[in-house]
Order: sequence, then C-alpha cells, then structure tokens
Amino acid sequence: MNITSVPFLFLFLPICLLFYYLIPNKKSLVLQNVFLLLVSLFFYAWGEPIRIFYLCILIVVNWLLGCFVDGKKGTKLGKWIVFIAVLINVGSLFVFKYLDFTLENIGFILGQELPLLGFTLPLGLSFFCFQAISYVVDIYRGKVKSTKNLLNASLYLSIFFKMTQGPIVQYNQFESQLISRKTTWTGFCDGFWRFAIGLAKKMLIASNIGYVVTDIFATDTASLPVVSAWLGCFAYMIQIFFDFAGYSDMAIGLGKMFGFEIPENFNYPYISTSVTGYWQRWHITLGAWFRDYMFYPLTLGPAIRMRKFLAKKKVNKNVAKFIQNLFVTGCIWFTTGIWHGATWNYVVWGLINGAFIIWELYKKPLKNKKLDSALGWLYTIAVAFFTKAIVCTPDMGSAFSYFGSMFGLNGNSLVSDTTLFYFREYWIFIVIGTLACFPIYTKIKEKLVNNSNNSKKVKTILYGIETVALLIVFIISIAYSFKNGYTAFIYQKF
Repeated sequence: MNITSVPFLFLFLPICLLFYYLIPNKKSLVLQNVFLLLVSLFFYAWGEPIRIFYLCILIVVNWLLGCFVDGKKGTKLGKWIVFIAVLINVGSLFVFKYLDFTLENIGFILGQELPLLGFTLPLGLSFFCFQAISYVVDIYRGKVKSTKNLLNASLYLSIFFKMTQGPIVQYNQFESQLISRKTTWTGFCDGFWRFAIGLAKKMLIASNIGYVVTDIFATDTASLPVVSAWLGCFAYMIQIFFDFAGYSDMAIGLGKMFGFEIPENFNYPYISTSVTGYWQRWHITLGAWFRDYMFYPLTLGPAIRMRKFLAKKKVNKNVAKFIQNLFVTGCIWFTTGIWHGATWNYVVWGLINGAFIIWELYKKPLKNKKLDSALGWLYTIAVAFFTKAIVCTPDMGSAFSYFGSMFGLNGNSLVSDTTLFYFREYWIFIVIGTLACFPIYTKIKEKLVNNSNNSKKVKTILYGIETVALLIVFIISIAYSFKNGYTAFIYQKF
C-alpha cells in the first residue's frame, strides 16, 4: 500500500487512528502494540500477500537470534550468532536483489548467457535487513537487552510507517518507545502538519517534476537536445530530494500521530559545502547505520590489521594511513552504491562519492573562508548534478552518451519544441522546488521574530499564516492524489 494513495489516506489511516485512540487505557500500550502489528502486517500484505509469510519468518528468526546473543558480548558464540544474523539478512537481500546481477556478470566473464531466476525484490527488504542487523548487533554489543516479547521485536521490524522506505531506525533508538510512549493532542497535530508537508513535497513537486525526468531519460541519450539533457539532471535532483524527503516527513508525521519519535532523515543537503557534508545531510539514518555497523567494525578490525602489516613492511606512516582510509572508505561507498541498485552504474556512483570524500580528508582549505565555502558548494552541487546522469541511465555506455549530449558532442541540437514544452508546463514546480531546497523561509522567519519588538505576536501571526497555507496545500495535495492515482516513491526500488 502506498501512503499517498486514496485507500491509505481515506480508509486505512483514518480507521487505524480511530481504533488506536479508542483502545482502553488499561493495558493500552500492549493492546496498541498488538493493533499496530496487525495493521502493519495488513499494510504489507496489501501489495505482497504471499511474501508476508517470508517477512514473518525473518522476524521470528531475528528475534530468536537476538535472544541467543544476549549477554555473549566478546565470546566466540556471540560472534558466530552475529555472523549468522548478517548472513541470513544479507543473504536474503542477495538472493532477491543481486543474484541475477551476479549471474549476468559471471555469464559475461564465461562468455555465455546464464539463465536468470527473475526474482523481484520484496517491498522494503533493504530497509528491513539493515534494521534487523542493528537489532541483533545492538543486543550483542550490550547497548540494549534482548526482548523476550516477540510482539515488541515484530513491531520494531515491521511497523508500517517506516518499514518500506525508512528512515532506518536503529533498535537502541526505538526500544524505549515500545514499552513507554505518550500520545498527546499537541503531538498528533505536529504529526499531522509534518505529514501534510511531506504529502505536498511528494504530490505537488516530486510527482509533477517526475514527468519531466521520466520523459527525458526515456529518450535516446544520443539525440537529446543539450538543454533537455541538462534539465534532466537538474529536474532529477529536485525530484529525488522531494520524493524521499517527502516520504521521510510523512513517516515522521505518522510516527508522531501514533506517539513515536522517528529520527530526522534530511537537513537541506543542497546547502552543503562538501560532499562529506552533503552525505551528513542526505539520508542521515543510512549514514548513521554505515557509521555504527560498518565504519567502526572496519576501523577496529581489518583496518588495524592492515596498519600493523604495513608497519612491519616499513611503509611510511602517512602512506599507510592513506591506504587504510582508502580501504575503509572504498568498502563503505562500494556497499552504499550497490545497496542503492544492482547495476555497475550505482557502483561507479558510489565510488565517485567515496573518491571525493577521500580527497576532502586531505584537501587544504583556502585562507579566504567565504571563497572556500563558495567553491566547496559549487563542486558539491556539481558532483550531485553530474552523477544523476549515471544513476538514471541503464548502463555506463548510456551515461557517457548522455554526457555527450549535455555538451553537444553527439551532433544534437541545442533545444527542441519538447524542451520548451517542459519549461512552459512545469516551470512553476521547478521554480518552487528549487527555492524550497534552501532554508529561505526559515531564515526569513528567524529574522522577523528576532528583529521584532513583540516576538510573541509575530509568532502568532506567522503560525496563523502557516496553518492556513498548509491547509490549502494539503487540500491541493489530496486533489493530486485523486488525479494522479498511484505514484511510486523512488526509494521503493532500493
């Protein structure tokens, strides 16, 4: 089920909220958890009724592994249990997402075409597996105790508003909310407005600009007009940001409506002055997961052994440190790339980002801080911009052809009637989307409040204006839900 669909907005969500808040106070949290688990499983089964059984098996297996690994930190048995947990979850992801990709590449090496199995990725499996791994590892590390309550573990792994696309919530961030949380009118209202903002980002900006992106990247890359090729990358930058940030806002808002606090996932990434900063602001929970469950284990394990080996070989310390950084960053960004998609384009995309992050570790800042920030912002935006052509094309040959069209190297025209049509029909969404990528309103609001003699009055007026504006935007977003019907989120395929 899609959280922007008419059935969700007018049937599933209102009924869930009604019955959730009607549950009696006595033992209400347990009953609320049972209710949320049942509706979450129904939510998942709506689109994939058969695979709900596989999901339930994974939930039970990870719960049992969490029970077995509790109190075994540092032991061989504990390490083996963690290894089994990672093997099961990553193995599931490999079979459904990467097996055909692997068979294609083996066939290419052998010079013969191998039969493909054609498995389709179950909805949200990438996010589920990462959260399942965090569940077992957090227990092994002693951050949390295992829950003997299968209900709580199941709800953490399958709660509907974060299951299919995140944010990726680590178990140590969520455990306390399973056993103690409060629902308040203020929290519900905050959640509703956050949900409305996310719905507007998806339905009004991402979905409309998505028509431009889909049309441009479906065209033969070699024949694209120059302006259309540049517009395609620019439009995709806006689309993917508002698509995924919109979903994250909706998930956070839904969480608040049910009494949960979900971590933030975006913080104006397009204002970043470095690629490192960009990824600290984009898909924040994914970055936190890689930091806690991949970066730290790599630096405390293989990287240390590598450093000792290089020391024995009397390799210069700075060179050894560079090799260590290259190894760790390369592993993380190769994994990040392949996690986003089972194609070599995503691997290249990941390694390009990793290369810039390595470069930034050694780059010396300019003495002029303003100039350094300005140049940093320009090259960061350039990296984000040009790599869009890589991930939006089916293979690297098409990506190079697309770059050729951007610079007129394919003998293509500068502009076409179709290009002008894009600007004429979608300019308002492109302009609003571009402006909303930056905290312009937030800065204006801060200045109005801070420079006013009566800040309370200004806050009240702004709150009234915001409320009316959000109501109007929410109604328009609902109208677009009826008009456009089902519009998938980009990160569903990841």
